[in-house]
Amino acid sequence: MLVDEKFRIGTLVDKANESLGAAELLIDEKQYEESILRCYHAVFFTLRAFLKKNKIELEKTSDSIPVFKARFIDTKVLSLALYDDLLEVVNAGGFENQSNPPAADEVLAREVYEKADRFYFTLTDLI
Repeated sequence: MLVDEKFRIGTLVDKANESLGAAELLIDEKQYEESILRCYHAVFFTLRAFLKKNKIELEKTSDSIPVFKARFIDTKVLSLALYDDLLEVVNAGGFENQSNPPAADEVLAREVYEKADRFYFTLTDLI
């Protein structure tokens, strides 16, 4: 792997880690919606790093989840529970249905954070 490619992957992992750190602080500050948004960003930074490490380049971020599912979940390389964590973080962010996102409270923010954190650590252990 080229040094430049390792740097790009490392940068994505760093961004994911920073997003998770911010999410945790935002929960403490009772900024639940912002915390969930940071978790959303963290899982996508993590996912992009993981795909890049596996030599999967995508033009659109929206292709990340279906490709991840097809290559790593459907083939049982990674667990369905991990995929469920990813979807729950994305759905909690309200990005699947902008008109009706779930109400953000501390319980939801902590649940989303735990799922994003688990997703991050599982995939970064494989990078």
